[in-house]
Amino acid sequence: MLRREGLPVSRWDELLDVLALVPVTEGVLAVADSIERLLKALDAIHVGSVIPSGRDATIVSHDTTMRSVATSLATER
Repeated sequence: MLRREGLPVSRWDELLDVLALVPVTEGVLAVADSIERLLKALDAIHVGSVIPSGRDATIVSHDTTMRSVATSLATER
């Protein structure tokens, strides 16, 4: 992402300051299982990891289907 934006890779620590790691729990897997018909398994886990947390989050992806499903799920909640 830094290279794509024309920024030096040495700024990775600034990027990591705003990212959060979310554990893959049973809740995450249950949500991912419910949306896997719409996405590939790993993409479903990625999107599914946001919903159980109850946090506002931004999902970053070049995959238009993944962004569309994430947006759709966000408006349902």
